[in-house]
Amino acid sequence: MPKPRVLAVALLVIQCQACSLSTQSAIVQRDSSPVLTAEQARYRSGLVSDVRYHIDLALDADAPEYISTVVAEFTLATARSQLSLDFKGGTVYAVEINSIESKVSYNGAWIGLESQYLQAGRNKVVIHYSHPYSSDGAGLQRTRDSEDGRVYVYTHFEPYDANRLFPCFDQPDLKARYRLTVSAPADWEVVSATSASAVTIMSPGIREWEFAESQPFSTYLFALHAGPYTVWEAQSGSVPLRLFARPTLARYVNADEWFELTRNGFGFYEKLFGIAYPFGKYDQLIVPDLNIGAMENVAAVTYNEFYVTRTTPTAEQRQRHAEVLLHEMAHMWFGNLVTPRWWDGLWLKEAFATHVSNLALQATTDFDNPAQRFFAGAKQRGYRADERQSRHPIDVQVEDTHIAFANFDAITYQKGAAALTQLSHFVGADAFAAGSRRYLADHAGGNTTLEDFITALEQSAGIDLAEWKEAWLRQAGVNTLSAKLQCQNGRISSLVLEQSAPGGVPLRPHRLQVALFDHSGRSTVIAVAAEGEHTAIDAAAGQQCPAMTLVNHGDWSFVRTDLDSTTLRNFGTTIIRIDDALARAMLWQSLAEMVRNARFSLSAYTNMVAQHAINEQDNLLALQLSRSMGDMQHFLLRAADDRKPLAAAALQQLEAAAWQALTAAPAGSQRQKIWLDAFVRLAMTPSHLQHLEAFLDGHRIPPGIDIDTDRRWDILTRLNAFAFGDHVARTDVQSLRDQSDRGRHRAISANVIRPDAQIKKAWIDGILGKADFMPLGQLRYGMRALFPLHQRALHEMFADQLLSALGRLGDSRDDAFLREFVRLIPRGCSDTSIQRLQGALAQPGKLHPILERGLRDTLEGDRRCLAMVQADANRQ
Repeated sequence: MPKPRVLAVALLVIQCQACSLSTQSAIVQRDSSPVLTAEQARYRSGLVSDVRYHIDLALDADAPEYISTVVAEFTLATARSQLSLDFKGGTVYAVEINSIESKVSYNGAWIGLESQYLQAGRNKVVIHYSHPYSSDGAGLQRTRDSEDGRVYVYTHFEPYDANRLFPCFDQPDLKARYRLTVSAPADWEVVSATSASAVTIMSPGIREWEFAESQPFSTYLFALHAGPYTVWEAQSGSVPLRLFARPTLARYVNADEWFELTRNGFGFYEKLFGIAYPFGKYDQLIVPDLNIGAMENVAAVTYNEFYVTRTTPTAEQRQRHAEVLLHEMAHMWFGNLVTPRWWDGLWLKEAFATHVSNLALQATTDFDNPAQRFFAGAKQRGYRADERQSRHPIDVQVEDTHIAFANFDAITYQKGAAALTQLSHFVGADAFAAGSRRYLADHAGGNTTLEDFITALEQSAGIDLAEWKEAWLRQAGVNTLSAKLQCQNGRISSLVLEQSAPGGVPLRPHRLQVALFDHSGRSTVIAVAAEGEHTAIDAAAGQQCPAMTLVNHGDWSFVRTDLDSTTLRNFGTTIIRIDDALARAMLWQSLAEMVRNARFSLSAYTNMVAQHAINEQDNLLALQLSRSMGDMQHFLLRAADDRKPLAAAALQQLEAAAWQALTAAPAGSQRQKIWLDAFVRLAMTPSHLQHLEAFLDGHRIPPGIDIDTDRRWDILTRLNAFAFGDHVARTDVQSLRDQSDRGRHRAISANVIRPDAQIKKAWIDGILGKADFMPLGQLRYGMRALFPLHQRALHEMFADQLLSALGRLGDSRDDAFLREFVRLIPRGCSDTSIQRLQGALAQPGKLHPILERGLRDTLEGDRRCLAMVQADANRQ
């Protein structure tokens, strides 16, 4: 039976059906826009302080919405103007201000609190409301497990979706204390930021959970998660640990590894920060349909189910899981205990967590070189984002919450982390750690700006960082360094670093190393402070003339490096003799970037990487090369259809190289798994697709390979992409075998990717015309698979329809949907494609920032592709 308070609210629902809610817009500094501006947030934080919320709600496995009451208490500096509480997309039944019933002033984005009932000093607002459960992964998300039919709910709020759970002052500098009361099905676990203080049976099938009041923290970090989870328990010192997963996924969860990583992480961070874990208990939940990798909710962290594999995970998968676990844990101190005042500080908390999680990986695990992994993966994403025309400074003014979401990008995370790594080298690792400790100690429980962090570092290092901050954080764009080498009689007579940058990008100072490799792979390393257009390396004079020169050896700085002519000439014969895997990785990456910048032949690079891939013994570098082969396939497919001889030959060379590397790798090794996955992604021609089909039947499988459920889906998706063999029947059989939630998602991808115009049309019509076409957790699998690059002709059929819908979608769909939709923007490698994208950008009306950036990035990719193809043709 429902509780009395829920019945009372239900009566208010009935009463409200006979009245119309006020949509007056007389609230100071706000219109009906569903965003919060920085100016509005500053105004409100000047009025409001000492906030407390008591949220009382009833969760239901089947009802379309939940019914709730929130009590908000706060101190108001003055009551001369009206005040708003953020609340998007719900229904408000009654508002009571300081024990006086107020009219309901609600416009779908926020609730207006009438000034006549407010007072300077302490205020109490009671709001009865309801809100639909979410299906887009934000707010209070509800998902039904397709395998057993059980229901799970969880919250995801960053940056501006706490107001989709309850009316609140939804901005990071209005930290609050929270009390929570929840009624839920009796077989559910309920999790929040504090431990449950009481769990009471209210009626058959219903339990009530009471949670003690929390410490103050920002609204985006509050959490409410619930469902019939499997629970594991452990301890880290005095901190209780719990791990949650759906029962249908639980058998694949290695709880011991999760807890080991967690304990080691606590030990590392408590020592690094000098502050004990501040939030009492630590829960980690593996939840379905999470829009991102993970979220650092206070003491109730959520993770994407992607981090659980249904077979023995590869080393890459285990390291990726460890990295994200340690990243979210770092936020408990840097982000949760000390929090940015506004979203222009987003980059600092994310970059810092990325930086220190790599330190924690190196200190607490035995994984392959974390620095090399960061260089080849995350840092390259930062470089590429910072090379685009849509680039922005690391530290950038954020005007509103829409812009905040658009800035969840590789500059925020990866370039920011690289800048902090560079800053650590600049001030010294010890001073950087001491400054971080000072910052956390001085501002524990509060909100900060970048200046607070920089000041703490300056005090610890005794260095003025004003110039560094301006050059690295306030200016966008990447510098490039190249070595100009002159030799006489086998000895260096001159070695100069030349620095360049695109227009408007400043030339920055760099502290780095230069490595000189001889033909046998031995190196001489020289530390360099590079600044301005030319830096002479006097210490190199008289050294043996190198076969290869690596600028930024050890990856200290954030800078691109071009290879000199001597290094290019000796690349193929010398690279295999260099023992340092990170150095080899950096040299290969520099060569690949020269291809992307049309300064080295695409065909020549494809030939070189195909020849060398089979000989690479380092797992991380083998992974890097396999991904680079995928990038080259990407450009080749965009540049020409697969019937053109040159493109066809290069594409066949790539898939053949992956097959050779797979069959040559030691049985059962990590390297064999890397090349298996690469071969599945690269296979295109009938002979190699036949290999994949044979794998499904248990034939031609190299010794040591296990074709598990997820790899079967990988192979089936590839076969469906080319409509190869008996792909439909095989997919139907696998769908019957794997009726898990993950199996349902994989089946969506496999069916959507087929080269069938009717399938594409049905999906495009649904995506563009039906907001409830499919929950985003399922929809993203179709959107990501809809138009593989070899199906460009099918994509072209819908190009105008997709581009003409951008304005309407930006006005009507949520940010998470829009970030997926940009994948559907039509791409090409021709003047025609470039002109079409330019026309879309020139249309009147302001595009949503996520869509505008997606258009600009696609346009730039087309231009880059065309330049590569033209440069390659000129070298033939």
